Amino acid sequence: SDREGALGRLMNNETLLAHLESIFLRDTPNDMETLRQTLKSGNMEGLVIASHTIKGTAATVGAKRASSLAKDMEQAARAGEKEQAENLLAPLEDEIQYVMKELAE
Repeated sequence: SDREGALGRLMNNETLLAHLESIFLRDTPNDMETLRQTLKSGNMEGLVIASHTIKGTAATVGAKRASSLAKDMEQAARAGEKEQAENLLAPLEDEIQYVMKELAE
């Protein structure tokens, strides 16, 4: 992840970034579960909200690739493209796991 970029956007406030990282680690598993459930049920409106949430929280901690994948999923959901959104799930899950592992160290 781009920790330096995230830190720069927070005016080099290490304490704030550490707090935001802890929130990401705490909330993202539930956010991902919501995303999976809305996708599975075909609830595109819910998927827009869930992917938008992940896009924002990932960007906040400098997880550019995760944020980009969530943005792509949000756009697919807005377009009602369930199959496209499903194709993005595994790469997004992999990237979120990578970021969470990196932040937990």
